[in-house]
This record gives sequence, C-alpha cells and structure tokens, in this order.
Amino acid sequence: MRSFFQGILLGGDQLTVCRSRGAQSARCNDDSPVERLEGVTPVIEDWHARLTLMRVIWKRLFSKNSAAEKGTLYQLKNLLHRSAVPLDPGDNMKAAEDFLQVVLHGYIVAAAETLRAASGGSELSISELSEAVVNKFVQITVPSPTSPKIAKAKDKVFLYATEVLTLGLLWENFHDATREGDGYRLIRIWKFLLLVFKAGRRKNYSIEALNLQLQVNYTFSARQAAQLRWSRCVNTTNMAGRNIPMDLHLEHLNRRLKGTMRNMGSNLTESSVKLAAECIQVVDSICSNFEESTSKCAKNSQKHAAPSFKRDFELIVSCLKEQQVCTVQSTRQHLSFKFCNNLLKQCNYKKLITWMKHKIPDLV
Repeated sequence: MRSFFQGILLGGDQLTVCRSRGAQSARCNDDSPVERLEGVTPVIEDWHARLTLMRVIWKRLFSKNSAAEKGTLYQLKNLLHRSAVPLDPGDNMKAAEDFLQVVLHGYIVAAAETLRAASGGSELSISELSEAVVNKFVQITVPSPTSPKIAKAKDKVFLYATEVLTLGLLWENFHDATREGDGYRLIRIWKFLLLVFKAGRRKNYSIEALNLQLQVNYTFSARQAAQLRWSRCVNTTNMAGRNIPMDLHLEHLNRRLKGTMRNMGSNLTESSVKLAAECIQVVDSICSNFEESTSKCAKNSQKHAAPSFKRDFELIVSCLKEQQVCTVQSTRQHLSFKFCNNLLKQCNYKKLITWMKHKIPDLV
C-alpha cells in the first residue's frame, strides 16, 4: 500500500531551520520516506527575527560612547535611569523593547509637533499629521539604478532622528502585527526585513527572509502557504491583541520543562525527562491557571514589572524638543555615529538583485 504523508511545518529560529535542512540533506539517500524525513518543512519564526532586528537597531543607534550626545538612545537611557537596558538586546529583550517603545513614541510626538508648527498654525487631522510624519521622516525605499546619486546628509542629528523613526516604526509594526495575529501584515513586513537584514549584514536571516517569500508566494501549495501565514502566532490568554510568536511560546515551554527537571533531583533520568516533555503543555496549563488564580492575592513573579511610561515619555519629548532633533540644521552631528545616510539607502540595488538570483536556485 502506498503511504501518504501529510506535510507539516517545523518552525524555529534561523539555526534550527538550518540544522533541520542539514539533517534532511544528510538523509536524502535513505530508503524510506520516514528515514528521509520527507513531509517536514523547516520555516523561520518571528520572535528570534524580532530579536535580530533589535540587534540591528542597537548596533546602528545604541553606543555607550554617546552618553553626552542628547537625543541618542544611550543618553535617553541614562536620562530615564533604565539601568536594565543592555548593550545586547538578547541579554534582556523585555527591557530593551520597553525602552525602544517609549523612545519611539517620544520621537513621533516630537516630529508631529515640529510639522504642526511648520504648517503655520493650520489645523491638521490625525491621519494627515501621521501621513506627513511618515513622508518626511521614514526612509524605506531602496535606490534604483536610475535614481540620482544620493548626497551625504549634512545634518547628522536629523539623520539620526529619521533612522530612529524608520527602524523603530518597522519594529513597532512587526510587534503589533504579531500581537494582532495579522498574517498578511507579518509576511509583508518580512519583505522589509529582508532589506534591513541584508543592509545590516545579517546574512543568514536575510537568506531566511528571502526563502519565506519564496515559500509563501511560489513553492508552497495554497494550503501550506495559508498555514505558514496564519500559524505564526498563538494566543495563550484568550484575550484580543495578546498573541505571541510560536517560537516565543516554545521558549516559555522550555523554561517550564527546565524548571520541572531541576525539581526532579535524584529522579532525573532519560525516561522521566521524556515523560515530562510529553506532558509539558498540560503541566504549563495547570501552572498558569494556578498562577492566575493566586495573582489576585499576591503579585505574580512570572510577570515583568512595567516601568512608568508617562513620566519617561514627557522627559524624552522635552529633551528632543530642546535639541530640535526633528528640524533640519546644517553641520550638526553625533560624534559617536559615522553613518552618512539611512540604512536602506546604503543597499546596492544591482548587487541585491544579483544576490537574490544567486540564492534562489539553492532555496527552491
């Protein structure tokens, strides 16, 4: 009887996907489909990609040498006394994202107030003001071969502000699409992540971003493409707007499993670990229900404390308005940052197309 395989998607970070493909490649000459691992398709997930995006932002905009340069991320970190914000976002992702969110909101308000003042007192609606901020400060286009040569920015402080808004809004859109479980928006954002990872020299993640677009639009069946698009998030709270990436949920389960293993003591054996792993979702559900029921009486230690948003937001807006970072002035610069143009404008269009043509045959 002929066997029928229902293909499944195996999600993970870039390293997991790479090792999965390597395992399939090593077994490609085995006899049976099971031994060849047929039907298992490795796909990239979102949380580790968001961490990589944060690292690109940090490498470009976060420098401990800029402590005296007002309006920079490191100076604002010291201004807000956010000592938990790390030099590497991977050391404390929650603190880094909370900090970036409040800074981004401060930059948005400072940019909006600058444009409103420049409009000569004319009343602008929220949508009109938002569109004006995006058009003036967000730089997401890659220069084409027919584009004129891009001149170096003269006001490096204003350039820094546009870079914070461009990369920050991309991160915020990525985060919001995950919370809302918007599969179409997530796949669309991955197109921009391809450019950001390529320009930011994140070679492996840029390849996975290209492969994701190929899978959704070309190589996958309609069923697989829909599964890839709409199975990127999970909601463990039954509340709207509280989705989390699948790989982050797996990290939570891994943390629960490691805690269970630590409590086994001398009973830690291969069979006991296997049994714990098989029932970890049930254990996690029981523990979560217990924590939720007892959190009314005592503070839940599993939750991160949210820092004061309003006070920090007002301090940031005041600092940015004082420095006029959203107004173009000549010969200003942050000495700790040497870039002369936005990240995406540094992409070479011809080299990008050549790179894609070179990589696609290896991915299909």
